[in-house]
Amino acid sequence: GAGRAAEGMAVPDALPGAFNRRHFFIAGERRFAHARRLHEPASVLLLDVDDFKAVNDLHGHALGDRVLIAVAQACMACMRESDLLARYGGEEFLVIYSNQDLDSALVAANRMRATVEGLAVQSPAVARGVMTISVGVAAPSAERADPPDSVLSRADAPLSRGNTNDRNCGDGVDAAPPPQPAS
Repeated sequence: GAGRAAEGMAVPDALPGAFNRRHFFIAGERRFAHARRLHEPASVLLLDVDDFKAVNDLHGHALGDRVLIAVAQACMACMRESDLLARYGGEEFLVIYSNQDLDSALVAANRMRATVEGLAVQSPAVARGVMTISVGVAAPSAERADPPDSVLSRADAPLSRGNTNDRNCGDGVDAAPPPQPAS
């Protein structure tokens, strides 16, 4: 409808196909409300490109930008047309999944991790030339209005653990308790 057309006209980030952070919050608010009304699941991924600072420091922003574009494209290749990818800042990306619960989002996150791992990056900053991402997954509450930033804060916690323990991790899941079916 008109909402989808308006989203299509939103200003993409400098990365091809990725929207900017501001658009993520506007679209997220709308999509979460829509999911609540229809009693459908929704979920968010927060992706962080591992060791990205080292790539930038060693090679400068030109290679860094190419790496980010390649990662964004690899992620988009794993997404449906209805999903939305946004650049959160630096080397972080966000994905909003409509009608996708946490388990499905986690499967998608692992597919993205595997796809990104398949990218060849010629850089001594990247171990074995393999680029990796860490992923946090969260879902909005099914009952109450859950603003995108509060959902994101839940996706961020497992991501941080992933960054400190071991890279390339995608098992951080945090969510509001699932709604109980009406008896």
